[in-house]
Amino acid sequence: MMLRNSCLFALCLVILPTMLGACTTSTPRLRRPPPTPAPSVASILADWVTITSAVEVGAAKSECVAAPPQISPDGLQHRYRLKHVSGRTGVLLARTAVDGPDPRTIELSCEMGPLRDPALEADIIANVSHRLQQLRGVGFAPIDP
Repeated sequence: MMLRNSCLFALCLVILPTMLGACTTSTPRLRRPPPTPAPSVASILADWVTITSAVEVGAAKSECVAAPPQISPDGLQHRYRLKHVSGRTGVLLARTAVDGPDPRTIELSCEMGPLRDPALEADIIANVSHRLQQLRGVGFAPIDP
C-alpha cells in the first residue's frame, strides 16, 4: 500500500506539472493595445491677436491647411481644423488663460488622426510657435521660405 501511494505521488509530481505547462502554453495571451500618445503640447509667450495668421502660416509649412477658427464665447480658445496633403485631418487648439495685454502665455495642442503622428503634430506646433515668435511685438514680419 505504501509503495502504491508513493508511485501515485511520483506520478502526480511528473504528470501534473506537464499538464499544467501544456495548458498554459496553449492558451494565447491577451495583448493590450499600445497606449495612445498624448497630444503634442507647447506653451509660448506671444501676442494673442496674431494667433490666426500664425496658425495659417505654420500649418502651411507643415503641408496642412487650416480652416477658420471656432472661437469660444469668452474668446480665450481657438479651435482650428487641419487637413494634411495626405488627406488626414486633425485639430489644433490655441488657448490662453487670461484676457489681458499682449504678450501672454499661449498653449498650443495638436492631434492628427485617424492614426496619431507625433512627429507631424510636433512639426505643426513648432512651425506655429516659430511664427508666433516672429510676430511678437510687431505688426508684421516676413515669412521665411
